[in-house]
Amino acid sequence: MAHGIARASTPDVLPAFPNHLPQALIQRISLASLIERDPAAQSELWEACRTHGFFYLDCTTCEFGKSIVAMANELEALSHQAFRIPLEKKQEVAVARYRSLFGYKAAGIVAQHDPYKRRDRGEFWNLSKDDILGQHENPVPYPPIFQDVRPMLIDFIHKAHSIGMLILETLAPRLGIKPEELASKHKIQRESGDHVRLVFGPGDAEAANTELTRSEAETRINTFAHTDFGSVTLLFNWMGGLQIENRETKAWEWVRPIPGCGILNLGDAMVEFSGGKVSSGKHRVVAAPGEQAAYNRYSVVYFVRPENDVVLESLTPGAAPKTESERWRAGEWINLRSKQFGHTINTV
Repeated sequence: MAHGIARASTPDVLPAFPNHLPQALIQRISLASLIERDPAAQSELWEACRTHGFFYLDCTTCEFGKSIVAMANELEALSHQAFRIPLEKKQEVAVARYRSLFGYKAAGIVAQHDPYKRRDRGEFWNLSKDDILGQHENPVPYPPIFQDVRPMLIDFIHKAHSIGMLILETLAPRLGIKPEELASKHKIQRESGDHVRLVFGPGDAEAANTELTRSEAETRINTFAHTDFGSVTLLFNWMGGLQIENRETKAWEWVRPIPGCGILNLGDAMVEFSGGKVSSGKHRVVAAPGEQAAYNRYSVVYFVRPENDVVLESLTPGAAPKTESERWRAGEWINLRSKQFGHTINTV
């Protein structure tokens, strides 16, 4: 796949995000305030998770936040090299060759639910938490570029996972759930679908400033519309392209990247655990808007997911247990949803 304008590392200056686009009005919540158990920040978190299911996580006011942003910047810079590995080498560790969704995912997937049968333009490196932490007996043989930075990946995984656990701990009392009960289903040392994802979307100078003139069928899809599979997702991006579906109008609204902030959202597992009291916002990634469209787009994601054998059902007081036919375990759910996206996966 052709690449757009390349850059050596995360730039200090990119073409401006266009002001005229409809933007999602999501809250900006301080990570430092959540760490300090500030009641106002906890209320903001509850409101964000109950409505959009998305919010900006402001990492600028504490050293912990600044450190994870710095690591995300390092991983973004690493991505430029990782996606330029020759395709035949990347395909040696394609997700279909190994377990679940871990390894390399090429562009060109057609989602089962897409009425226009478009092919996506996004490439992924999915780096399993269990592989990086040395917890799986059959790890994916990722290229040396990732092995060389394993200590940094381990640090990033621990920090990102701890942010996810902070979010769950904060939400639990509002749901009538014991924090330790939620935590017990997301232990970092147990096998799960947790992973670091590096994402690439190619730039195209001809697409610049065309986002309002393209029809839906002509929209360039990097990642198809979906809700996330797991509990908590932490995203770092530097260019536009993420869109959230407005729950009332069903219109797509843009999410403007803010320097020093991650974007955090809940997934399907938390909707199940909460008995439907929180939201897993529907979203997608399209070509960057305005002049940014000419530039290659990279993002860094960490997915916090329940352990593979955890049953996805309400943990709220008085909730009736699901029948056996309704009971999905987290690992099974991830595989089912992945197949709906058109992915060929290996469940061994």
